[in-house]
Amino acid sequence: MSSDLTTVYTNRAGGIFSSLFGPISKEYCFLFYIGMVLQFVLGVMQMVLCIASITHPKRFTGVYTSNWIPYFAGSMSSFVQYFGFRLLYTMCIS
Repeated sequence: MSSDLTTVYTNRAGGIFSSLFGPISKEYCFLFYIGMVLQFVLGVMQMVLCIASITHPKRFTGVYTSNWIPYFAGSMSSFVQYFGFRLLYTMCIS
């Protein structure tokens, strides 16, 4: 039944379903590369801020009592996203 539904959507919408959710060409792989580089740079910047807030805690005063925790969480999030973009870029060029 699922394949019948896909056929109906593809035929009625004039291929919109396949163009929106189908594979893209390899010329768009650079978008994954740009995302990978951007997330790596942001992760390094967050890690530098984390180390700076640990070594100089009086310069980083704010709402949090432990100011390094948000910077550390942000850097880990950026590195997880970096890994995701790297994985997608590797799959795209292969």
